[in-house]
Formats: sequence, structure tokens, C-alpha cells
Amino acid sequence: MVVRRELVALSVYVRAGALCSHHATNSTCADPDTKGGVLSAEDGVIFCLSTLRVLALALLISGSSATSDDGKTAADPSDTVQTCMPETEAKTLPLSVQPGKKDISFKCGGNEATLSPPPENRTFFAKPEGGEPTSLSEVCENALLTKTGSGSNSKYTLTLPSKVSVERKLYFTCTTTDGEKGKQAVGAKKEQKCTVEVTVKAGAGEEHGSSAAGWVAVPSIVVGILFLSLLYI
Repeated sequence: MVVRRELVALSVYVRAGALCSHHATNSTCADPDTKGGVLSAEDGVIFCLSTLRVLALALLISGSSATSDDGKTAADPSDTVQTCMPETEAKTLPLSVQPGKKDISFKCGGNEATLSPPPENRTFFAKPEGGEPTSLSEVCENALLTKTGSGSNSKYTLTLPSKVSVERKLYFTCTTTDGEKGKQAVGAKKEQKCTVEVTVKAGAGEEHGSSAAGWVAVPSIVVGILFLSLLYI
């Protein structure tokens, strides 16, 4: 979207510059003594085209800034999928969704690992020890947790499709069974758990319509410029 906007802005900038030079070469200013200082039609066109060039240049600069910001986000080390390992000493995996980010993924390591609450329930634990599940919709509208893959390749992704207004902590529990250690208890399997702690910062999530609204506003600005230029004709 940003690249397309930059291309449009660049074409407007170049085209407006060419037309501006053409009209400037062939224009003749009105005589202030005979026309009361009113500019000619050609000067009005030049004014309009020059203003369009300034607008196009501003769009190019803003587009470059947005591209730079996107690049920094893409290179964020936190994008690496981390694994909660129940069989290790670290029983908690801390993760965070920073402002401007809309999702985060994690895995449950170990043998036959399962996640609680289940992704299809669209809930989370409000406390590390679990308890009554809370709806993900309390974090933001239409928030969901999805699972891709199977077995040891299972990956869970928390998606925030709208802006989060208040910081929240979400807890999920990875549970695995260890049959090897369970042999000591005559075939019984021992459960091991690891807690995923996701801190969702205020401002995280996807903000709909921000860039689109700015782009839609451009035609209105252009119409305004054209209207003002008519005053000089």
C-alpha cells in the first residue's frame, strides 16, 4: 500500500512539474494597472500545479517514513517464535506484544503437549495459576488464539485485530506427560507444566483505517487546491 502511494505521488510530482514549466514558459502576467493586480489564468494554473507538487512531495516523504518504520518492525527480534518447555527449570515463558504489533506466536515443547485453555475456546487465564478462563474479547474485539501444525510442530498465535486500550496479562498453560519418569511409579505418567505469560501493552493491535483515511483525504485536499486556484483566474 505504501509503495503504491509513493508511485502515485511520484508520478503526480513529475507530471505537475512538467506542466508547471510548460505554463510558466507560455504565461503572461496581467497588468496590475488594467486588471487590478489579478493574476492571469496561466498564473492560476501554475499556482495550482506548484501546490500539487508540494503535496506530492509531502506524500513521498511520509511514505518513506512509513516504509522505514515497517522495516524496523519486521526486524524485531521478538518476532522469533519461542517455546515453553515444561521439562526444564524455567517454568514460565514471558512474552510481550508491544504497541504497534498485532500478533505473537509461541510453541509448547515436550511430549504430547497440550495448551490450556484450548485455542478454540477463545479464552485465557487471568492468573498464572489458572482458574476460571476469561474471554479474549475483553482484551480487544475479535481477539483470537489459533493453532497451526500438529504434534511437536504445533504453533499458537495470538492475534489482536483491533487496538488495545489497557495493558493486560494473559496466561496459557502448556502441559506434557513424561512416560519415562513415570515408569518409577509403575507405568504412571507424570504431568509437567509450563506457563506462557503474554503481556499485551496498551497500543498493541491493529489500527484500522489510519493510513487509508489519510490517503482518502488527499482527493479532498486536491479539490480544495483546485478551488483556490480558480480565485486567481
